[in-house]
Parts: sequence; C-alpha cells; structure tokens
Amino acid sequence: MITYMDSEGNYPLHEGDIKLVIEGWTEGDSLPKGWRLIHETDPGAPPEIEDPARENFWYQTTPAFNADTDKWEQTWDYYEGPSAMPPDDGQWWDIDRENNEWVLAPVQPGDLDPGPEPE
Repeated sequence: MITYMDSEGNYPLHEGDIKLVIEGWTEGDSLPKGWRLIHETDPGAPPEIEDPARENFWYQTTPAFNADTDKWEQTWDYYEGPSAMPPDDGQWWDIDRENNEWVLAPVQPGDLDPGPEPE
C-alpha cells in the first residue's frame, strides 16, 4: 500500500489525503510541498510464542530516512504482551496489569453455588 507523510509528520496518509490538499491529484503528480512518499519495508514474521495468553506483532512507527537508499521508509516496533482476549479454555481470567499477564481469577465457574433447582 502506498503511504505518505505530510510536512508536519502526520503518518500514515494516503492518496485521498493528498486530494484534500490538491484537487484532482493522481499518483505520479508532484506531492504537496514537504510531503514524502514512504517506501514499504517488511519486518518479517514476529517470533513464535507458545503461551496462548500472550500475543506479539510488529506495528508501524514514524518513518525514517534511509541514507543508504536515499528514501523514506516504514519503521517497525515489536510488541509482546498479554493477548487482547484471555485464553479460551473455560476458566475465568483476570489481567495482572503490574506484571502484564493473564492470571486465573480467584473464583472459577465450578466455585459458584447455583442454588436449588427450580420446581
């Protein structure tokens, strides 16, 4: 996907954003003053994680100028932490924000007394 950064460093921007500045702009036309074409880079696959309560992924950050290629390029940071959703194993989980991990809830489904059966 073709992305751009404007003169104020806002990123990612796309063709429609340029058309808001220059009506009728099409790919190949000159960019608005101070705008940059950002070249795609591939960070590769994130390392494998065995724990289903954790997730990891790459996410884009502010582009950087690569003097070797003389181009502005995507940059990536790596995230590893608790997954957005707890493990789906029938147990109840709480998030331990101090240690950044999922922990079993003190009360589990089997601990609840359902009460007497309705007549």
